[in-house]
Amino acid sequence: MAKQLSTLILVLNALALALFVTAGALGMRAAAAQPARVGTVQLNTLIPMLQQDAADRAAIDQMQQSLRDQRDAKLAAIDAKEKPVLDMADSPEREALFDEINLEKLNARLWIQQAELEVIIEKALRFEKLCEAISAAVASVATAEGYDLVIVDDTAVEAVVNPNSQLPPSVQRAEQVASRRVLYTNRNTIDLTSQLAARMNNSFKAGS
Repeated sequence: MAKQLSTLILVLNALALALFVTAGALGMRAAAAQPARVGTVQLNTLIPMLQQDAADRAAIDQMQQSLRDQRDAKLAAIDAKEKPVLDMADSPEREALFDEINLEKLNARLWIQQAELEVIIEKALRFEKLCEAISAAVASVATAEGYDLVIVDDTAVEAVVNPNSQLPPSVQRAEQVASRRVLYTNRNTIDLTSQLAARMNNSFKAGS
């Protein structure tokens, strides 16, 4: 009797273990089957809402205005120097002055090219920092709100036809539609654009 009881206990323990393992496996499958929580961001809408972008554009506009002012001043000074030389009679002095003026014109053109390149580089650097700030804000919101995936919602971006392209308009539109990241979203439930803008603007104010 004792031996049978011992055997029954072993069988029950084995059955309980089997049920526990099975339940655990089913639980893991159920957990694995849970859909990922997805959020979306409309970059074309987000960026104009950001104070950082507005500050960047203002800084670039200021650089470009400064470039134009300095360019105009340099060219005006060269023109003022050249006018009396044009009225001079041919002479070695006139030729020497023209050589000097032509060198100043060349230096002015080189300066303008360098200044324009600096503006382009500054614009690229600022946009790179803006993209980094957006990525950091997305990661912060996703972590805080429990999103598993945040993707760019480009459903509102219209297909644009380039009249100068050799491709037919239908092919251009088809290529743009095929390259979309998202074809449909329910923005009422998963769009994070406004939330990101508020978070980034508050962060930008705090760091200003």
